[in-house]
Amino acid sequence: SVLSSVSDLATMMRGAALNGGSMFEVVGKGLGKLFEGVPDKEKLALYADLGHTLDSLSGKMVTRRFSDAEGARGVLGTMQKWFFTLNLQNRWTDANRSGVAEFLSMNLARNANKEFSKLPANLPEILKLYAIDEGKWNIIRQAIAREDGPTFLTPQKVTELPDEVFSAYLEKGGFEVSPRAIENLRKETARDLRAYFTDQKDHLLITPDWGVQGMLKMGTRKGTPAGEAARFVTQFKSFPLAFATQGIGREYSHGGLPGVAKLMAVTTLM
Repeated sequence: SVLSSVSDLATMMRGAALNGGSMFEVVGKGLGKLFEGVPDKEKLALYADLGHTLDSLSGKMVTRRFSDAEGARGVLGTMQKWFFTLNLQNRWTDANRSGVAEFLSMNLARNANKEFSKLPANLPEILKLYAIDEGKWNIIRQAIAREDGPTFLTPQKVTELPDEVFSAYLEKGGFEVSPRAIENLRKETARDLRAYFTDQKDHLLITPDWGVQGMLKMGTRKGTPAGEAARFVTQFKSFPLAFATQGIGREYSHGGLPGVAKLMAVTTLM
């Protein structure tokens, strides 16, 4: 299954370009992680802060990319887990998702000195999808963290910013400035940033989400005739549908037909 996953590099490259970053950097990071050892506790803490967990610890995310999100249980489930471990699919997914998570954080950190309107490519438009407007960007871009050299922008650092940063946002927006309002804004801003990392990671390395599962199962219940029929017919269709909505749909919404053409070209190359 790893051989069929090489096209992941194409969606990573296009996602990086839409976020205003280098296509070759994200691929280099992903492939480079294949040859790294087990992350230390600081790196694991960084990944958790960015909404990323290692698939090799659970196997759930890898399974969700290939079959029904509910997965197999018992002996078959154990066999399935070992299958994805021994053929290196878990390793491939872990490495690339870790590389994507780091890339997204470092890309924002590199642009932290820029005004919202001066951010590259479609990045302002993408950030707005997660309720990050100009005011919140001015808060977030102060949340710089360093991890053995590289510079990251993280949700945890957002929560550590002084109250004055958040009160300035509230005052400018005409909101009441109080300890509760400041704390709520602090949590909301960190949550919005983490949502950006979590969701974009699943768009760069396409992973079917619950929206895709909902479309496939059409509101049917497991154990009913209609529910079992829907699950049987669509059990291997979650990734193609996710590619259509998260890959092709993303390209079309941000770049129209030329964007779709670029995706077709790079996936064909891979």
